[in-house]
Amino acid sequence: MALLRRIQPKLPARAAIFSLAMLMLSQACASFPQECRSSAWGMALGTVALGAVVGSVVGTGVGISNTSLPDPATDLYTDYESFNRPFRRGFGAGAAVGIVASPLGAMLGRNRCIGGRQAFEDLPMPLPATSRKQVIEQHFGGRELDPVEGVWLESTNAYEIAIVKNDSELYRDYTYLGIVVGTNKPTWKVGEVKALIRKTSSKANLVGMYYTGGKEEVGAEFLLVNEVELHIAIGMDRDKQPFVFYRVFPDLD
Repeated sequence: MALLRRIQPKLPARAAIFSLAMLMLSQACASFPQECRSSAWGMALGTVALGAVVGSVVGTGVGISNTSLPDPATDLYTDYESFNRPFRRGFGAGAAVGIVASPLGAMLGRNRCIGGRQAFEDLPMPLPATSRKQVIEQHFGGRELDPVEGVWLESTNAYEIAIVKNDSELYRDYTYLGIVVGTNKPTWKVGEVKALIRKTSSKANLVGMYYTGGKEEVGAEFLLVNEVELHIAIGMDRDKQPFVFYRVFPDLD
């Protein structure tokens, strides 16, 4: 109870300081690119946690050095306090330092995210139209589409690609291009090429190249399972689970 009475008066002030620091951190992170905010918050909170851990370790060391060996004449409460007080103070001081340094952690998280994005070279953008609406209007209007043409959404919602006839000056050996028209991956941009597809004698089986999440070009087989489901198997190991895409345009219902 005595310990609780000593702590209680300090709680509102500490809570106010912490709330103010988190508000300032939140405002700083709001100015970052949206796809980098989670990385910034993670590094900021990690900085606070690291400060608290380091402070606790230092406080524990001080407490151990202050604690006497068990002795019948020893006041156990005094020994406990001589250990616990440095621990609490170390934890509090370390957390405070971590809170003060959290904006720096947020900046490091943001820079790491942006640096990761820039580490991947941009892939070609072969179409003048890049948005979903533009691709549909310019490439799918007023004609009957081939079975593989349309807009396809990856099963994990990571990519939305438009497969269009290749009428660009790039990749002339390929019949179709798979263009990113939507993604939640920070290393990819709308308009970049995601797949290069070559027609075969079978309308359901096509071959070509696919660019992985790390933008590595690999050989791929494109299988139209039915009108609304497309499987993309990459590499030589056909036993691996293929990437699964579902048609979202045109609507066949």
